[in-house]
Amino acid sequence: SWKSLNEDVITSDGKVTLQPTSQKVTLILKLTLGDETMEKEFTLTTASYVDNHIKVDYAKDFLSSNLVDLEYVDGKIVLKDGKLEGYYESEIYKTRNFTSLVGSWAAISNTQATAELQVRVRVNGTWSKYFSYGTFGLGLQNKMIDQSDINAKLDDDIIVINSGKYADAFQYKIILRRTSETVESAKLSLVAITLQIPNYTYPVDISNLPKKVEYDLPNLYQVDVPEIGNIICSPTSATMILMYYGHKFTDEYPHREVAKLFYDHGNKIYGNWVFNTVGMSAYGEDTYVKRIYSLEELIYHLATVGPVALSIKGNTGRYNTNGHLLVVSGYEITDTTRYILVHDPYLKEVEYKYSEDIFNQVSRNVIYVIEPKVKK
Repeated sequence: SWKSLNEDVITSDGKVTLQPTSQKVTLILKLTLGDETMEKEFTLTTASYVDNHIKVDYAKDFLSSNLVDLEYVDGKIVLKDGKLEGYYESEIYKTRNFTSLVGSWAAISNTQATAELQVRVRVNGTWSKYFSYGTFGLGLQNKMIDQSDINAKLDDDIIVINSGKYADAFQYKIILRRTSETVESAKLSLVAITLQIPNYTYPVDISNLPKKVEYDLPNLYQVDVPEIGNIICSPTSATMILMYYGHKFTDEYPHREVAKLFYDHGNKIYGNWVFNTVGMSAYGEDTYVKRIYSLEELIYHLATVGPVALSIKGNTGRYNTNGHLLVVSGYEITDTTRYILVHDPYLKEVEYKYSEDIFNQVSRNVIYVIEPKVKK
């Protein structure tokens, strides 16, 4: 017979209830033969379970036992003195079945101190290889390269599970490097993994939120920038958010300065979601890519966290796009409809508002999150 010392996690008859964090549970096996009995203890460790669509591991949450040549200092993960390279491998996270994920991270970096994220997924009990999001250091010619194996592929910035299959777990590795011992280490704040989950809903109650929230962002028109103006919506949106949080730039077109730094030299695009949030984090901000599942979730984020960049595709009523980023600077709820207030870098006037119907038609439900240092 078996006896569990934690029935909430593993019952004595073997039913397992996974928790948000891994749990150690002691099981006692009792063997009986005639009048003779013997007991033996087994300690099991369950997997962590991500019950929603995003997992953000902050530096303070990293398992110290999994840090290799890294350490936790002043809220960040950094290289130990004298080490040129170190890494952290996360525990395995069990999830709902998902068809794709986006991994991102936040780290202060430069041309001599970098960070690299690698992610693998489990499909039908088999692990994929680790897909690398590329080494990123602000000011370097950073590049992301498409990769694939029998389970999945890294397509631009999205790890996509092969057609007809689902993944049910992920694991990541984050690697910090520097060019010499005298160079200050990159400073890692967090790693985020966001999932695309079929037939999934995420109810959010917004009944007690204000009817209107609006943030005063600068107006940047992307088309003003010579030569590259038509293709820099993503870094232009990122620049408006960075400027809102007090960052200053020397170029007469600050979005041109940022665009050069966030450019993906592998895929040859300015719109790599991950490089844009990782680039923003190099200025000391906690940023990541997040998938959302409703307008209500977006409204809640706007009211409780701050402005975001939003990926869209389709006909906005003002223009058609195969892919575009704009800043959602607030929302407005009236008796008849709900609006998202935007700073759209493709519109000459920049400031505009789109109705809920337009949002539902064009939103790709992917946002750039920047967490303010002072929480609301």
